[in-house]
Amino acid sequence: MRIDRNSTVPVYRQITQNITLMVKQGKLKPGDKVVPERELATALNLSRGTVKKAYGELENNNVLEVVQGRGSFISRNQDVLIQSRKDRAVQLIDNALTELEALNFSHREITTFFQLMLMNREQKINSFHIAAVDCNSEALTVFEKQLRYISGTRISKYLLDDVVENGDPERLLSGFDVILTTSTHYNELSAICPALKERILQAALTLGQETIIDLASIKPESRIGTICITERFHQIVKDRMTLFGLETDDVSYLCNCRGSDFHNYLENKDVVILPSEMSVSDNWDLTDALDKFSARGGKIINFDYQIDRGSLIYIEEQISNRMERL
Repeated sequence: MRIDRNSTVPVYRQITQNITLMVKQGKLKPGDKVVPERELATALNLSRGTVKKAYGELENNNVLEVVQGRGSFISRNQDVLIQSRKDRAVQLIDNALTELEALNFSHREITTFFQLMLMNREQKINSFHIAAVDCNSEALTVFEKQLRYISGTRISKYLLDDVVENGDPERLLSGFDVILTTSTHYNELSAICPALKERILQAALTLGQETIIDLASIKPESRIGTICITERFHQIVKDRMTLFGLETDDVSYLCNCRGSDFHNYLENKDVVILPSEMSVSDNWDLTDALDKFSARGGKIINFDYQIDRGSLIYIEEQISNRMERL
């Protein structure tokens, strides 16, 4: 893969174009595993955030699919080159129309049938509602990403402070079939919503293996900073760093928001830590600053928070059981 740094096309876009082209040419086939973000970033001398942004766009466009704990793969459902999928769909619809016409249904009646069936499918797909509640936006994004593959569910995110400060938290959350929160806040949420306690499920969050390795490799003299969405996340990072024997008194943070001077903030840093799920796609200043930071030898650590395997299996089973009872 080649990147033209003088091109007017953004680097992340060049990555998506390269991978899409390889799919079209048959060099990458459905089910093939793509190079991990970290390896590709190192090979191309880019920040991992840039590669993550490219992979995220490919995932959104159904070119890649992410399997938690295994990596990113060329989606078996992608239609970059599989025009035959669309051709087959057209053929199936055409055959159905022919059979319905043979049964003497008018085109208006056929249209009504299709509309009613589609409406029924949509209602079933969106029938199970999940609320995710935690004290920081970063953890809520973890819930959303790890559970969004469960078909038939919709996830809504709530900050714990907003729930606590609501005049009637039970009413706020009463419309949800399941309420997810972290182990840290399970008792507090259960206390303010006692009538909903049976719906509240707790999940333990753990660090990904790569993040553990990265944190353990930080040199004591390193100048460290965090870029985050909430101050609470910054405190969580500092707490984890303490477990690795790192001094945290001088670790500062900067919120990822427009107008922030990312270049100036990173100028005197050796290591920067940011949430693995943080989207930099809509903040060019941050993407540019991270690329330059990485190019001069700065170390970028993606703080990869995940629902641990035991909790995830339990949550999936509970959701499945409750969906069957609907």
